[in-house]
Amino acid sequence: MLHRIVPIALLVSCGFQLHAADTLRICTYNVLRYGQSNEDGRTVRFGRILNEIRPHILACQEVEDASIISRFVNDVFTWGSYASAAFTDGQDTDNMLFYDQERLTLLGQRRLPTELRDIAEYTLATKPRVGVQPDTIVVYSMHLKASDESEDALQRGREATVVRNNLTTARYVVACGDLNLYSTQEPAYIAFTSTTAGMGFVDPVGANWVRNVERHAGIYTQATRTSGDAACGGGVGGGVDDRFDYIFLSGPLAQRLVPNSYRAFGNDGVPRLNSAINNPPNQVVSAQLADDLRCASDHLPVTCAVVVGDVPASLRGDNMQPMPQIWPTVADTHVTITGLQPGEPYAVYTTAGDLVFSGTATTNTERHSVTGYASGRYTIASAAGAWRLAFAVVR
Repeated sequence: MLHRIVPIALLVSCGFQLHAADTLRICTYNVLRYGQSNEDGRTVRFGRILNEIRPHILACQEVEDASIISRFVNDVFTWGSYASAAFTDGQDTDNMLFYDQERLTLLGQRRLPTELRDIAEYTLATKPRVGVQPDTIVVYSMHLKASDESEDALQRGREATVVRNNLTTARYVVACGDLNLYSTQEPAYIAFTSTTAGMGFVDPVGANWVRNVERHAGIYTQATRTSGDAACGGGVGGGVDDRFDYIFLSGPLAQRLVPNSYRAFGNDGVPRLNSAINNPPNQVVSAQLADDLRCASDHLPVTCAVVVGDVPASLRGDNMQPMPQIWPTVADTHVTITGLQPGEPYAVYTTAGDLVFSGTATTNTERHSVTGYASGRYTIASAAGAWRLAFAVVR
């Protein structure tokens, strides 16, 4: 029987007291050709939506022009002090990044051209505070080729490969945006999540889902309306039956995902395969917000929270020995532990402290079977007490 490995908390002990931490809320949002000529009164709707999420990092796709910068900074982020990356006008629509400048500093950005739209790379650093370690997080924002023909899927795969071929060496990495994926069997999905060619990304939702079925309705992000609406940015309709919008996390960052924080904001799980996000009445947001979500964009925002800054991480130097990390493989029978020392003893315990496995690492990477494990939370720990990793098995 297949098991689903869900990342929960990561605890690391290195012989020193753990520091305070920063919890960063990340959001990706396709803002539906937002620009000077297509604003349609949607700014105030974005303001109400994002005020509920209050992300510290917001990556946007389908940006038409630089007018989004002043409008979001001045009229949307009314609860805090936000700054933006520089707007880069590439082919078709573009990306944009906003960040809470009280918590983060933008270190740099670059564009990765593809055969259609640019992919944007943004490198941010958390601002040091008393008891909090500075850290870096790299965000890739992208809008991959749309449509469901085989050639479109192949092009999405080539665009994903551009990211993989230019990937940062930082540990904490986000790949997000409107990926237009129709299946987890697509080349682009496999390119992002495969670990065979180096660092792979973790999909917090997992790969055990398909589009346009009621039992998976809670993860869909598009479309918020039944038909395009010229008074609300245009866009497309069809109802909420596709998962096009994603936040993929690098393995080390996936271990720092706050449990239950990953969600398509405003998706209440009610099957709306041919219905709008506000019909029938939404069960998790107000009627006003449901109307805002329908009109602001034909996509829902996706958000999650991660914990950084409690241990020296990306800024500590590449020459230091990395701490072990656990790589959850969703819908698989194993977890993979990297960064081990050959000959290093380790053990697995239940949350009650019962020993379920003990062994010795034979290589730097151990593929550990959880086939016989009952559903629940477990801890993998160094026998010497140098590190401790947590995971969950959900049948």
